[in-house]
Amino acid sequence: MTPQRVHPCLVLWGWASLALAPCGDGAGPTALPIETLASNLEYPKGLWLAGGSAYLTETAGRNTTFGGRVRLARVDLGTRLLTPLVDSPVNSDAVVVTANGSIYQASYQGALPGELGQVSVVDPVSLVETPVTDLAIAVTDMFLDANGDMYVLGASDDTSAASLYRLPATSYADTSVVKRGLGRARALTRVGTDIYYASLQGVWRLDAAGLAGPLAVRYDPGTGRLYFLEGGSAAGQFKDGAFKAVQSGLTSAPPTRLP
Repeated sequence: MTPQRVHPCLVLWGWASLALAPCGDGAGPTALPIETLASNLEYPKGLWLAGGSAYLTETAGRNTTFGGRVRLARVDLGTRLLTPLVDSPVNSDAVVVTANGSIYQASYQGALPGELGQVSVVDPVSLVETPVTDLAIAVTDMFLDANGDMYVLGASDDTSAASLYRLPATSYADTSVVKRGLGRARALTRVGTDIYYASLQGVWRLDAAGLAGPLAVRYDPGTGRLYFLEGGSAAGQFKDGAFKAVQSGLTSAPPTRLP
């Protein structure tokens, strides 16, 4: 498959993988050093960066047949200390954190793919989870833009399904459908006015040695680092997931819109 270049340092290999290439010399993708920040995670899936911390969710008890943890946790990016926050949250497939520290989570309800999902909020002090709104899509990911608007993505085989929602910062209970019929959409991000999503039978992955089922990727423009979660392996009953980082070398957002 011919790679589609959207940035001098970033190559999208179809919809299935994310490869990092050196800038300026026209060479192919290169493996970059990867740093492990947390290990023995149980099918981690949701990931968000905020205030020098990474918020992540573990979902082995929800998304695998082996059972295991379902929880929300925070990792200090400086000390690498992992602090559990909420055990067995109702929603755990995606997470974002607002400017006031509120932690929003989302998940599919029932079947995946499907047409039922929910968004909830965790109070940063009491750590109590409260429902915010129900959605007519099996939620797989969510993203918060610079204005505080929330975008929620889901997976469905219904060609008219409400695949992508916008929840405005003024009230996350007010929902509007941005796009229908995106299929089994899995991953979501927004850069400027462009929304990027993946919807093949694979997931985004870094073209570097030693990755085991990457499920979520977040970029920190302040440090130029890409943070990602590895889901783990069936051999390890998906209890060998990890939170990792790679120095990407990216200095600006992709300038072109994907078709």
